[in-house]
Amino acid sequence: MVKRTFIILGVTIVLVIVAVIAYYLWTIMQTPSMSTIPHYDTLTTPPTTTSPTTTTQTPTIPIVQGLENCSSPSIIYVYVSQEQKENAEKFLETFIHEATRQGINIQNIGRCMVNATAQGWRLRLYPSLLIKGNISGLERYVEDYVDGLGIIDYSISEAVARYLQINVTYTYHVKVYVVNGLSKWTKRNITLTPEFIKTLQSIALAHVDSVERIDDNPPIKVDYRPTFLFYSKDDLTKGIIYMEKIGENYYTIKKQYMLLLATEFFITRFVEIYFDPKVPEEDIPVVGNREAPI
Repeated sequence: MVKRTFIILGVTIVLVIVAVIAYYLWTIMQTPSMSTIPHYDTLTTPPTTTSPTTTTQTPTIPIVQGLENCSSPSIIYVYVSQEQKENAEKFLETFIHEATRQGINIQNIGRCMVNATAQGWRLRLYPSLLIKGNISGLERYVEDYVDGLGIIDYSISEAVARYLQINVTYTYHVKVYVVNGLSKWTKRNITLTPEFIKTLQSIALAHVDSVERIDDNPPIKVDYRPTFLFYSKDDLTKGIIYMEKIGENYYTIKKQYMLLLATEFFITRFVEIYFDPKVPEEDIPVVGNREAPI
């Protein structure tokens, strides 16, 4: 099948990729209703400028330890490490403050903290947020479930933890292919620095086992370059909205997100798009079909 290549002019953005990702994650809760691109809205409102070490608000409701003591409705903070446990109050303060700032009133909702190991859970990352019962305004951000409890989009929990400088524990593992462009407009010299790998980890929401830069043919066909290609035996689409599966154990960022992030990440104003022309379905008259009605 003949392939056609188009090079389209991308949108010029002045933010660096880390800022784009951070702003995106913090604006996930910004729109009061689901848009045509869920959880991805303006990229214009930065996170609260309060220092990560500054307390934003003293909670009026104590945090209850243990799922068996958790009433309904409640927000549940799930942890695995001692550091994460010690930062439960600060994490919930920040999350509730930000939700309130975006018009989601959860000040009087119950708060619980649960050790994932004690519950026998394997969530994608820790700390994570769950909800028990119906909490108006938060249901739209539930992307998965565990034991009947809604899991808030993992990218939100990761963003709050990273903002507060809490070490995130990832249970998913991934190999990342950085697929470079082929033309002089899209090909860039990518340096695999530790900071670069941390950024990839925040995008994949998984522990990055290895990174490989590809300047020619990737292990599976991609629809656009430059791009990120992820290989994992874990389902990278679970619990987030911007990842899609494109082959056996292969994933990439959905186009509506990737075109922005890749453009800014590779610092290029051009993106190469590859696709196969669509073949008309059988028995459907089209222009050029000799059986089309006149």
